[in-house]
Amino acid sequence: KQTAQSKLAYFYAALMDQFCTALDTLRRSFPEQTADRSRDDLHSMVAQVVQRMSVYGIRKLRSIHVLASWQLFFGERFEQRDPAGQLIQMLASHLDEDAKLAQLERRMDALHETGAL
Repeated sequence: KQTAQSKLAYFYAALMDQFCTALDTLRRSFPEQTADRSRDDLHSMVAQVVQRMSVYGIRKLRSIHVLASWQLFFGERFEQRDPAGQLIQMLASHLDEDAKLAQLERRMDALHETGAL
């Protein structure tokens, strides 16, 4: 029988494993953009994304990777830079995580194409 403490330790270990995977994937995906950033700096950036987005129910590794990539390219709190506020509305919606990410991707593409970001 697992104790609450052992369950928490297992959850924490799994979370840290995903976190390290996100960091490594970010470096592999964007070597030029991450070359001058230390592991601690990237760790802090991904941690900020995880903390901000978990409030909106965003927890999957793929979603965190996409959102951390946007933060890497568009800066901290990129979601607040949408002039119409649609990114925040999408995040706060009651859609499931995959549907939110699909909407966010379409909106980010539109913002990027129009030069709003």
